[in-house]
Amino acid sequence: MTENLRRVEKQDEASKPMFETALKRAVTAAILAGVPHATSSDDIYDGYFIPKGATVICNAWGIARDEKRYPDPSRFMPERFMDVSGALTDDDPA
Repeated sequence: MTENLRRVEKQDEASKPMFETALKRAVTAAILAGVPHATSSDDIYDGYFIPKGATVICNAWGIARDEKRYPDPSRFMPERFMDVSGALTDDDPA
């Protein structure tokens, strides 16, 4: 039974859309969560001045729990990122 086991490869993504969707969301969340960035220039966001070189951290928790964008955001539903044919959508909240 174990002789047919093999590693998952990049070319497997097209045949495993649910796996791809779950993996993409997990990796995106891991990358965004808590990774500080520095601004490359002065900016104004929502009326707040952000000077060049300021450290900013993405609020991944808040983005992922936006109920307007993701109904029932605490529920694990990778299928919400797939269209009716099962293809991965281009939804990228980041």
